[in-house]
Amino acid sequence: MLIRLKVLPTDASIKPDQLSNNIGKKLSSNMKMKNSRAEPIAFGLEALIADFIVPDEEGMVDMLEETVNSVKFVSQIEVLGMSRR
Repeated sequence: MLIRLKVLPTDASIKPDQLSNNIGKKLSSNMKMKNSRAEPIAFGLEALIADFIVPDEEGMVDMLEETVNSVKFVSQIEVLGMSRR
């Protein structure tokens, strides 16, 4: 399953590539970040838009959200979309 998340940092000094690296280190072996990009928000704040590949199993979206929310410098996340690849 492909899940697209919008990840907001705790403040403008945290750049999307730093968030991406921190998230990549926390993902379990059955989750993978496919690609990511920065999206300007306002006043120098940039969100990370990232696509994740996870198994198509019950509870995987919640597990991914919990994992990403537990990462250092993550303020909040939003699920932008889900699809079966």
